[in-house]
Amino acid sequence: MSFSDWLNPVTLKELRQMVRSRMVAAGLIGFLAISQIATGLVLLNSQEELQHGMQISEKGLGDGVFSTIYIILALLLLLAAPYFFGARMGAERSSEHLDLQYTTILKPRQLVDGKVVSAAILLLLFVSATLPFLSLAYLLRGLDVLQALLATVMLMFVAVACVFVALFLATAAPSRSLRVLVVLGMLWFQGMVLSLAIGGGMMMVNYQGLSLSSWSDWAVPGLFLAAWLSTCLLLRAATISLIMPAVANRAPAVRGWITVLWAFWGMVAALFAWHETEIAPVMVWAFLSLLAFAVFGAISASGAPGYSRRVLAGVSPSGGRRTLQFLFFSGAENGMCWALVMSLLTLLAASLVEAGCPDSWKPRGNDPDTMSLFILCCYLTTYIWGVRGLWRGLLHRWFTCRLTGVVAVIVMLLVWAIPQIMALGSPDKRVVWVFGNPFIGFNKKMDLIPIATTAAICAAVAVAANLKWLVAAIRDFIPPAPATQKRGD
Repeated sequence: MSFSDWLNPVTLKELRQMVRSRMVAAGLIGFLAISQIATGLVLLNSQEELQHGMQISEKGLGDGVFSTIYIILALLLLLAAPYFFGARMGAERSSEHLDLQYTTILKPRQLVDGKVVSAAILLLLFVSATLPFLSLAYLLRGLDVLQALLATVMLMFVAVACVFVALFLATAAPSRSLRVLVVLGMLWFQGMVLSLAIGGGMMMVNYQGLSLSSWSDWAVPGLFLAAWLSTCLLLRAATISLIMPAVANRAPAVRGWITVLWAFWGMVAALFAWHETEIAPVMVWAFLSLLAFAVFGAISASGAPGYSRRVLAGVSPSGGRRTLQFLFFSGAENGMCWALVMSLLTLLAASLVEAGCPDSWKPRGNDPDTMSLFILCCYLTTYIWGVRGLWRGLLHRWFTCRLTGVVAVIVMLLVWAIPQIMALGSPDKRVVWVFGNPFIGFNKKMDLIPIATTAAICAAVAVAANLKWLVAAIRDFIPPAPATQKRGD
């Protein structure tokens, strides 16, 4: 058995196409040419320093050469490469080639992993092409090898995460109109990531005294690797689920990974809070978790009611296991209940930590606490479940269910933003309208008990408005009856 038989067939196909691709060859030649020209300009600009060996030995020119090559490499890896692989995935997801992903015997996991591995190999090729320039930067002095290698490896990891983002967006937007919006949004996102990556790389190179000799020195790199791995695994699961047919059971892998990551980062936040002797890391984790589950709940609220036969085929006849499957299987009501349960678990964890920690750890000033998070959770639940109930009861004739989550987000933003804009002209700039504002709990100058009571009542009413359809979804979530076998005469 040859080595190619052990490779992922998608990786082998992608590598063969990239070897024959004129765009890849032109990109590599252009990258080397631009890097050589930029390095020459940096050296010519430092001609006076080059003529004095003492100044080179004291100051060095390596940081200038490395910074130039690093910026060019970041532009290539974080802008050009993700668009290249995203465009290839988008072309395969077009109406002309969409059937190929459904008729093949390859699993969606093999498709995603094969494309990511081939992308990582191509990125490694471009990074290896910079080694002569990095060697020149080291010979010109003024550059720490460890810091330069760490900055380059960090850039490589960020580029792989950007490839995952590009593949996810390419699978999430099969239509041309959505692709235009995705490209515009990705331009903004890639610009932000590019600026952060370049700034972080420059800070890492210019930082004095960087060392990895003790366990405490590995804290920041360890958190970076954990965040990178969490992002990549989540995007991988989401991309695999989008490649699967719409009638398939897409949700378990995504919701399972989100639940695992939620628990993992909760433990990290608790350890960090114990180390810093303050509860703020746990509250920040809870705040971000509530916002994330609200987004997932809005996405689930945009789904069509009912279940496909492929989803019901995996339902267990056991009652206890079926209850757990109801939260993780595909379905609009399933996803909304899962997001609500995870939000309540987040509030429970935050309240237990706040009740069990010393008074010196508790929030001060405008820092978030359990009460403000409770108000946020209740109002977010009100908008998502309320708009879903209005659509099921009244508005299903005027717009499709796919706009339910968008309408909920728009209404929430309007209720939050309009009072903020109106308060700009007041002398004290105090927001007068507090009803429905999910972030009003972070204003500690107000009495939060009546606001929390009102928010809880609104959330209960919104959930009760969906109770009829929720009960129907639970009743329909049963395994299909076995087909009766016809007897021959």
